[in-house]
This record gives sequence, C-alpha cells and structure tokens, in this order.
Amino acid sequence: MKKQPITKLVALALALTMLPATALAVAADTNAAQGDSVNNAYYTNDPDTDPDPDPVPPIVDDDPIVDDVPADTTPSTPAKPVEPDAVVVETIDNVKTETNENGQTVVTATIQVEDSTAPVAVSEAAVEALVGQAKEGDVVAIVAETTGAVSAPAAQLAKLIETTGNPVSLGNSVAAVAVNATLAELAGGAEVKVEPVKNEDGTISVPVTAGGKVIAPEDVPGGIDVEVPVQYTAGEVGGVNAVKADSTEVELTWSITLGKLQVNLTVTGSIKVVLN
Repeated sequence: MKKQPITKLVALALALTMLPATALAVAADTNAAQGDSVNNAYYTNDPDTDPDPDPVPPIVDDDPIVDDVPADTTPSTPAKPVEPDAVVVETIDNVKTETNENGQTVVTATIQVEDSTAPVAVSEAAVEALVGQAKEGDVVAIVAETTGAVSAPAAQLAKLIETTGNPVSLGNSVAAVAVNATLAELAGGAEVKVEPVKNEDGTISVPVTAGGKVIAPEDVPGGIDVEVPVQYTAGEVGGVNAVKADSTEVELTWSITLGKLQVNLTVTGSIKVVLN
C-alpha cells in the first residue's frame, strides 16, 4: 500500500472537522431567505423578525362567568317574617248599647278591619270618645274583628275604668281580657296590649303586655279575667284548666253566660276546656 505524506493527512482531517459547522451555517441562511412560513415550527408572527406579520385577533371571552371568583358558600339566614303595621283606629263608628243579665249597661265598641289578621291600635281619641259616652256602672268592651293583637293607651283606659267603676274588656275575635286599674297602672302611661291566640291543640293563650312588659296572671292580684266566645253550654263543659309549660294543669274558676265563657286565669298557662 502506498503511504500518504503526513502533511496531506493532517489537511484532510481539518477539512472534515470544519464541514458540519459550515453546513449548518448554510442551512440557517437558506431558511432565513425563504421566510419563516416555510418552517411552521419556528413561525412566531413577530413584527421584528417577520416582514409581513398577520394581524393578531382580539381575545374574546366566550364565558361571561368569572371563574376566578370563588362562589359564596356562606349559608343564607332565613328572613324573619315582618309583622304588618298596626291598623290605627281614630274613630269607632260601630258602638252598641244593651243591658246584660245583671242589669248593667254594656257599651260594646266593635272595630272592623279589612285584614282579619292585622294588629289593631285604638287611638287616644277613639277611647276618649267612649269615655264621653260611658256612665257610672256601665261595662265597656272594645273588640276588634281580627286575630291579631289589640292595644289601647293605658291613660285613656284608666279614665274609662274610673268613670264606670268596672274593668274595660279589650280583645279580638278569639278572646278578650278584662283590663282593670292594676293592669292600666302597670303600663306606666304607655299602652296595654292583648293578643289572644287559639293554639293547634285547641287551647287558648292570652299574652298580655303593659308598657312593653309581659304581664303574668301572678303579677295581678286576683289574676286576669278572660272572656271567650263559645258554641257550647255550661252543661257540656266538664271543667276549665290552665295548662302550664311543664304540661301540668291547674283547675280554674269559670262560668258560661249568653255564649261567652268567663275564666279567671290565676297562673301562667293556656286555657283548656274539657267537654263532657
């Protein structure tokens, strides 16, 4: 075999070593000349490198919901039912006078309202008008045809009590409470409010407030007298009890006259009528 000179072998080795770098440089120049659109893998639409960049479309959010805002997981508090404003009664047009079984003149002022569940507030002027009509020995009853609360100013009720010498009956279509001088005094010049309610079990609760304070029968000497319209006679009744909060019962004094049950409530509890 013929040996090559050392100088020729060294020159050949150097030429082979430089070949890849030269080929890459040529390839890069070729891509630049043809434009980036030839090689999509390197297409950037950069105005600094692309002589004719395509317009960039605006970013449109097809989903109007802001996903980055966390949902409010706080449990909502149920709204409390709002009690309607009381119907203020300035004048009482329906006033009836009759004589009861005891020979007393009974002056009954009946208040009619459109909403049969609305609370009723009898004004000072309305009670003052009754003071002008009442006489000594009369019995005055103020009854609103509603199942809501009924209130009247204590000062004017006290005048009626002083004029007639008898308690004033104040109530709704469920029951009425005999407001005596003690109850009027406990109101401290504010109002006396009664809210008789017929419960689901058939008993009747008779909440009484005077001057914004709940008055228990134990707070009134002799208890609180309650009158309830009924459809039965005295012979059909076996007894009337007060059902206390602990479900124990206390027997009450009662009577029925002309379709009305009179009960003397001496303890805190609902009134229960036991039929024969």
